[in-house]
Amino acid sequence: MLGHLVAVLDRIAALGQGEDPFAVTETPAPDDGWSDVWTTSARSVADAWSDDAVLEQPMALPWIQGNGAEILASYFSELTVHTWDLAIATGQQPDWDDTVVTAALAGRDFLPAENRRVLFEEISTAMGLDEVAIPFAEQIPIPDDAPGIDRLVAWNGRNPSR
Repeated sequence: MLGHLVAVLDRIAALGQGEDPFAVTETPAPDDGWSDVWTTSARSVADAWSDDAVLEQPMALPWIQGNGAEILASYFSELTVHTWDLAIATGQQPDWDDTVVTAALAGRDFLPAENRRVLFEEISTAMGLDEVAIPFAEQIPIPDDAPGIDRLVAWNGRNPSR
């Protein structure tokens, strides 16, 4: 998971620099020193997106098109969900910042509520992949008044009651 999170940061940096995010390869994070790797990648993201003009630039990924701000929001949602994944896996219960979760919720709309397999079959075919990659399960229904983090992870196919 740590290697994936670093790769996500590296993809975000690549987008901000006008490069191909799919040229980024996911490599395992070292057992020791992974926080240094994370910090280096996070600095690259901050540098790549430091000019506000990048937020207005048109960008496209196989699953979303929009300006830089919209693309960045979709990745922000992914990073927040994976933070939840790590918290659950390690038995932690973070005190979620409502501003962060609200921003992550705003970035989730690139996914349809249903039939995600069809979307990812189309994306996989368009990318020339032999296998269908399905990074998000179907939405898990929960009440509209559930905490924001629960709504976010349920939207992404995780059961918030784990």
